[in-house]
Amino acid sequence: MEYRILDEEIKNKGRICDAIGVIFGLGIVRTHYILDLLGFGRNAKMQILNYYMKDCLRLFITGSTYLLSSPLHLTIKQKLEFFVNIWSYRGIRFLNGLPMHGQSTRSNAKSIKYTVNFFNIKKLKK
Repeated sequence: MEYRILDEEIKNKGRICDAIGVIFGLGIVRTHYILDLLGFGRNAKMQILNYYMKDCLRLFITGSTYLLSSPLHLTIKQKLEFFVNIWSYRGIRFLNGLPMHGQSTRSNAKSIKYTVNFFNIKKLKK
């Protein structure tokens, strides 16, 4: 059986840290912080959580002030659109599908190409 938090499917197997880590915006450090606040161990398994514990976890994550899931995607997209609209160096690099944070392009520019298409560059060029 699967569990949903912020429109993400949380698997009922494995560690809690790994299970809630699939939510966009929750990394390892933040998940460990949440688990420590709720009193769960960092290596606790999803199988030991009952319905009330899962509900407590869901309420804590949805009620937090963190930008998670779709609002975080929207913020990142707006920031990139801003850089493109003002024709900054980062915006031009983004439109060309190149790394924007000063990485070398001789050997690793290929790795950035698959992440840039996430924002659909053709829509931003209009």
